[in-house]
Amino acid sequence: MYLRRRFMEKKLILYAEDDSDDRVIFESSFSQNTDEVEIQIFNDGLELLHHLRAESDLQPHLIVLDINMPRLGGKDVLRILRDMPLYAKIPVVLLTTSSSPIDRFFAQHFNAEFITKPMDEKEMHIIKKELLKFCEENHLFGS
Repeated sequence: MYLRRRFMEKKLILYAEDDSDDRVIFESSFSQNTDEVEIQIFNDGLELLHHLRAESDLQPHLIVLDINMPRLGGKDVLRILRDMPLYAKIPVVLLTTSSSPIDRFFAQHFNAEFITKPMDEKEMHIIKKELLKFCEENHLFGS
């Protein structure tokens, strides 16, 4: 029974993004995967960190961060997560409009993936596939 329940458990993806249009595109692209994925969306990095600290038993399978957000941006959140023992090894993706080599290097240095944001829903669908493939390759969606 435990294995069956574990197999059916939804995988949790946390997404911090300040742009409402980007949040809608992200969430709608995963709407077909509601049986296997639960998305929790936060308005900025500070809100996400407050949630993680309040829900100390929360173990997301993936955290997706925008780089440029008010109050606390994705790079700052990534640094903090890597210093938190409970979340240091959680896979993180920086999903951003930036194409800066410096931002790419930063993501690589902190063991995170770096993906440039899509411009529309069709591009987001492609990125969703990349994110799901990334999770599968890292055994995040296995039984």
